[in-house]
Amino acid sequence: QHGIELRGIAHDTMLESYVLNSTGSRHDMDTLALKHLGENTVKFADIAGKGAGQLTFNQIP
Repeated sequence: QHGIELRGIAHDTMLESYVLNSTGSRHDMDTLALKHLGENTVKFADIAGKGAGQLTFNQIP
């Protein structure tokens, strides 16, 4: 419609959220999962911990 072509991007959930509802205040994956799926996402800190003892991605089973 406006002549904008996104090459190499097949699907962008957060961009689509903004296009469908540009007046919405949040378009991040956590907010979208709660809004559309009724699911709370798991936070990295809940799995890996925080501070000096925080695990890295390769340490998480």
